[in-house]
Amino acid sequence: MTPNGELVFTTTETNKEATATQPAYQRTSRWKDPFSEPRVEEILSKIEIGDDLSEKQRTKVIDLVREFADTFALSLAEVVPVDFMKHKLNVQPGVTLPKKVNQRPVTEAQREWYSNILDDMEATEIIQ
Repeated sequence: MTPNGELVFTTTETNKEATATQPAYQRTSRWKDPFSEPRVEEILSKIEIGDDLSEKQRTKVIDLVREFADTFALSLAEVVPVDFMKHKLNVQPGVTLPKKVNQRPVTEAQREWYSNILDDMEATEIIQ
């Protein structure tokens, strides 16, 4: 916490030399060959272009997707971590923060969805 009461969290990329295995994102097609035709076609298959565009506009959208295919992540594993982001919380000095969070009940469907997402995030090393 800084003297003016800000909590500062800095995200950093893990030391690549310290890890024996490659990060999950480096094992993906986005990292290896982001402009490969099968990958671009998969991206285009997931994008829905509205009927309100002319054929010329539709072609322009497809061309833009092809040009910037490296910016699309097809899965959580393709999300690349950043080391330049800072999160700041402005907390006044002396403020008592809650010690317990009252969790609301979740349905079985919600629990299954959360469980799957958390498993995916753990498998792709987004969380530990």
